Amino acid sequence: MNYDDYEPIRIAVNRLTELLEWLHPEPSPDIFTVRDYRTRYPFTRLGPLAVGDIDRYRRINLAYGDQVQIGLCDYHIGLIYLHEGAFHGAVQQFELARQQWSFVNQAASVGLTHLARAVALQLAGHYEASMISVGRVRRWLVRAEFDKPVLGWPDFLKKVLEYEKELQIALRKQMEQGSKLANPGDDDDQPDGDDGAELDTSPPINNMGTNQPPVPVPGHRQISQRYEWYVVEWRPASGLLPEINSGDWLLVDLQPDLTEHVQDTEQPILVVMDEKIEGTIRVRPFESRGRHRIYLATLEDSPTGQFWLDEETGTVTFSAEMVKIDVNRNEILGVVVGFWRPMFEQTVS
Repeated sequence: MNYDDYEPIRIAVNRLTELLEWLHPEPSPDIFTVRDYRTRYPFTRLGPLAVGDIDRYRRINLAYGDQVQIGLCDYHIGLIYLHEGAFHGAVQQFELARQQWSFVNQAASVGLTHLARAVALQLAGHYEASMISVGRVRRWLVRAEFDKPVLGWPDFLKKVLEYEKELQIALRKQMEQGSKLANPGDDDDQPDGDDGAELDTSPPINNMGTNQPPVPVPGHRQISQRYEWYVVEWRPASGLLPEINSGDWLLVDLQPDLTEHVQDTEQPILVVMDEKIEGTIRVRPFESRGRHRIYLATLEDSPTGQFWLDEETGTVTFSAEMVKIDVNRNEILGVVVGFWRPMFEQTVS
């Protein structure tokens, strides 16, 4: 399903584009916008030419180092993926935009990334995760009121809050409908109709690969022992970190400043080693050094909006959709700082 044949996608892309252009009305010519994409590739769509443009424009913006522009570039790429119904890819790009904009205190723009993530997650059928993202929109809009004034802010705020309310109502209905129709032990049951449909959430881009196993960023140079690649080898059928698929590669900072990370109001993704933990996303290092249970987790929000760290013991409290677990600081191997999704060859039999 994509923009042309599924009305909810058309509505989402158009509304999110309108809100984005309110904050960033005149993007640089070095930003490959969703409007550029629709104009240049109405027939070939997300094929090699469009993928080449996406990669090239992102490299250019990364080289410039302007985090506002990098965030805008990533957000538009997210809109392009959403346009094509590649929901997991859209979620990942909106998250990359959030990271860039949060570095430079673009609170209103960060609020839009949470709204966009919520929309993409809803369309992918991850209603609970979508509701969590929706819940973060208003918090960032409150912060934005203390930033540099946005032209027409009252009207912008009204539109965002209307969208937020619509999403919350729809998500509650979808979660209630799913609870009523689900049969325990039968994962194939899905709600009837478009509201409950599990749509295509396959990786957003496919290129002509080989039969060789995929490796993280072919040709890249490892210039520091501080970072290491981990591959996602198994994930449960749950809403935990829905933007991460089996087979994805995660770049991990092995020497994180955990105190700095926990002061962020977002949830950093931890790589943790503990033989007792089961039922969560499992990963392994690129160069495996034995059989250890290594998995992903996210730090838990505290009532104050910051993460909780016991400074005396080094214990971090987090939750992975299960009973709360305390992990010692030395069990945390690192923090995820990068992401790469392999491109696989698709053949038609």
